[in-house]
Amino acid sequence: MVVMEKLTVKSKNRYRTENGKTCIDIRLRSPLQLFDLRDPAPFHERDLDEDAVQYLTAAAEDIPFSQPLKIAFSFSESTEKDPTQKEVIATAVQNHFDYEIDFLRLQMKRTRKKGMAFMVIGLTLLVICLTLSQIVNTFPDFLMKPVLYEGFLIGGWVAMWRPIDLLLFDWWPMMEKMKYLKKLASAEVLVDFLPL
Repeated sequence: MVVMEKLTVKSKNRYRTENGKTCIDIRLRSPLQLFDLRDPAPFHERDLDEDAVQYLTAAAEDIPFSQPLKIAFSFSESTEKDPTQKEVIATAVQNHFDYEIDFLRLQMKRTRKKGMAFMVIGLTLLVICLTLSQIVNTFPDFLMKPVLYEGFLIGGWVAMWRPIDLLLFDWWPMMEKMKYLKKLASAEVLVDFLPL
C-alpha cells in the first residue's frame, strides 16, 4: 500500500508549477511502493498500486484540464544504483495509464454494444406494448380497460429506459475519465532518488 507523505506546497495553490507545468509530487520510501506487488509481471509492465492511481487521477481531475502536467516521484530510501531505473519507472507509469485507456475503450465499446442490443429489445417490447394497448382500446368498455390501456403504454416506454440510459448517459462518465487518463498518460514523469 502506498503511503503518501505530506506534500510541500510552495504557493496558495495545492500543486507547484515548474516550467509552465503543474506538478503532482509523490514522495515514497521505495519504488516498490509504487507498484502492485501482487502483479507478477516484470517491473516496467506491472500495475501501479491502486492508492497511487487514485491519488494521481484525483490530482489530475483537481488541476484544470488546460494545464500541462508533470508527475514527480521522489524515493527516499532507495539504494538503486542502476542508471536506467528512472526511465523504467517513468515508462511503467505511462504503460499503466496507456493500459487503463485501452481497457476503458473496451468498456465503452461493450457499453455501446449492450446499449444497441437493449435498444432492439426495448423497441420490440415497445411495439408489442403499443399494439396491445391499441387492441385493448378496441374492446367494449369494462372496468379494467383504462388500467390495461395505460399499463401497456407505460410498460412499453419503461422498456426503453435502460437502452436510452446506456446509449445517452452511461458513456459520459467514461469519456470524462478517458480525458484524465490521457492527460496522465501524456504527462512528463520525473523520478528522483534522494540521497540516503
